[in-house]
Amino acid sequence: WIVGPGIGTSDSNVATIHTLLNLSSPLVIDADAITLISQNSELQHELRNRHHRELITVLTPHWGEARTLALGLGIQLSDVAVIAAQQLSDATSAVVYLKGSVGTVATPQGVVVVTDRMSPHLSTAGSGDVLAGLMASVIAHHKPASNVDAAHCVAAAIQVHSAAAEIIAEDDEPVVAEEIEQQIPVAIAEFRESVSSEYQ
Repeated sequence: WIVGPGIGTSDSNVATIHTLLNLSSPLVIDADAITLISQNSELQHELRNRHHRELITVLTPHWGEARTLALGLGIQLSDVAVIAAQQLSDATSAVVYLKGSVGTVATPQGVVVVTDRMSPHLSTAGSGDVLAGLMASVIAHHKPASNVDAAHCVAAAIQVHSAAAEIIAEDDEPVVAEEIEQQIPVAIAEFRESVSSEYQ
């Protein structure tokens, strides 16, 4: 499941987030859902409880959302991405992908995965929604058995998402969210080929 993109921050959405947090399915929490969780201590408790139920949960804040979440959790957020991502992961018991010029993914187990393949063409509106969907798809397909496995799924999705944007940019086409989505199969094929060649 994914919750957050486009839902808004109305209190009426709290019940939806509550329902999803209590399902026994992997969950990607993005955008407005992060803001709502930062404002609601009960949702924060339910979020942390998913870790105790051994459920995969991924939070995908950009820096603004990360600071809002940290404020709601009562923690002083570091300005260093690796430390900040780990702080949020520790406080929420979730896998945290902190968006930025470098992709930083932290787990409650203290494992941090960093990817520097971040296309400058990804600032287009809606691209983050595509990435959230891609992360959820990769997690649903691979069924990670642990948070560390989930972090690697998230990192792979980041790489593919960035590569899809680069494919469009190479043709001098405007990089829009719908085009990124359409190029994902090509980017996945290229990603698999590059990974395979490393082990030959």
